[in-house]
Amino acid sequence: MKSFTRCSVMRGVANPSVWLYASVCLLGALMRPRDLFGVAVRVIGIWFLTQACYWAFYGILKFNPGLGNPNIPQQEDVAMAAFYATLGVLLIVLADSVVRAVYGPQMSRQDGKKGP
Repeated sequence: MKSFTRCSVMRGVANPSVWLYASVCLLGALMRPRDLFGVAVRVIGIWFLTQACYWAFYGILKFNPGLGNPNIPQQEDVAMAAFYATLGVLLIVLADSVVRAVYGPQMSRQDGKKGP
C-alpha cells in the first residue's frame, strides 16, 4: 500500500486542485486501475440515464403545442429517451462484464483470494 505522506498537503486546503490531487492519490492507493475503470463505466451509464431524462422531458413537453423544438418530432425524442435509458441501464448492470472484456479475466492468487 502506498504511503500517504506524499498526498497529505496541509497548506492550500482551500485550493480545489489540492483536494483533487489528494482524492486521486487516495483512490490510487486503494483501488486498482481495473476497479477505477469499472467505476468510470458506471458513471458513464448514469450519464446516459440523465440524457434519457433530458430526451424524455422534451418528449413530454411536446404534448403541449408550441413548446419544445418543432424541428425534432416527438417520436424521435421518445426513441432517443428509450435508447439512452437502455444503454445506461446496460452499462450499469453489465459494468463487470465490460471490465472483464477490456482487462481480461481476473487472476487469482494461490491462496484463493482474488487478485492483488
